Amino acid sequence: MRARPLSRIWAAMRVQRRSLAASFLTLSRVPLGGFPYQPEEYRAASRYFPLVGSVVGGAGALAFQVSLPLGEVGAALISVAVMTLCTGGLHEDGLADTADALFGSFDRDKLFSILKDSRLGSFGVLTLVLVLGFRVTMIASLDARAPTALLLSATLTRVAPVWLMSFLPYVTPRTNAKSSVVAAAGPLENAIATGLGVLVLGAGWRWGGISVHELLCICLGLPGLSLFLAWRFRVRAGGWTGDFLGATQQCAECLVLAALSWP
Repeated sequence: MRARPLSRIWAAMRVQRRSLAASFLTLSRVPLGGFPYQPEEYRAASRYFPLVGSVVGGAGALAFQVSLPLGEVGAALISVAVMTLCTGGLHEDGLADTADALFGSFDRDKLFSILKDSRLGSFGVLTLVLVLGFRVTMIASLDARAPTALLLSATLTRVAPVWLMSFLPYVTPRTNAKSSVVAAAGPLENAIATGLGVLVLGAGWRWGGISVHELLCICLGLPGLSLFLAWRFRVRAGGWTGDFLGATQQCAECLVLAALSWP
C-alpha cells in the first residue's frame, strides 16, 4: 500500500527532471542527452526556461569577470559571445528572422514565407547589429554590477516568451513547425516560470544591489513590452512562432539591461 504512492511520487519527479533537461535542450546547446523525450516532458519544459536563462547568464557573468582585464567593453563583448555560444544563437536568429518578416512583408502569407527562408535580409542584419551593440554597450556601462545584471537579465527575459506561449495561439505551419513539442504551455507553466522570475528578481533586490526604481522599471516594463509584442504578433501573424519568442527574449533583455543601466 505504501509502495504505490512512493512510486507515483518518484514517477512525477522523474517527469519533472526530464522536463528540466528538455528545457535545456530546447533553449541551449548543453549536451544533456536522454533522448527520446515524451510529449508530456516537452510540454512541461517551458516552466523551467528561467532556470536555463540563469545558467546562460551565469556563464556570461563568469566570462565577464575572467576577461575584465581586457576592459569593460572587451569583457562585455566576450560575455555576450559566450552566452550566444551557449544558446547556439537561437534567440538572435529569431530576432533577425522576425525583423525581416515584420518589416519586409505586408500580408500574412509573405510573412510566413520570409520566416521560413533561411537567408538573412537587410532588416534582420540591421536589427541584429543594433541589438548586439546595445547589449554590449549597456553591459560595459554597468562596471562591477555587470555580472549581476547578466544573471538577472538572462533569467527574467526567459519568462516573457512563456507568457506569449500561454496567451497566444501557435501559428507556425505544420510543415515548418519546430516548436510544436513545447507549444502547449498553459497556466501552470506560466505560473511556475513567473514565480521563478519573481524569486530571482527579489533576490537581486535583496542582495544584488537593485534599487527600487530599477525594480519598478523592470516590473512595469517587462509585462508592458510583452503585451505590446503580443499585440503586434497577433495582428500581423495571428499568434506566436518560435522566431517571435526569440525576438521577445532579445527585446526583453535590452529593456532589463537598460533599466539596470539607467542613472
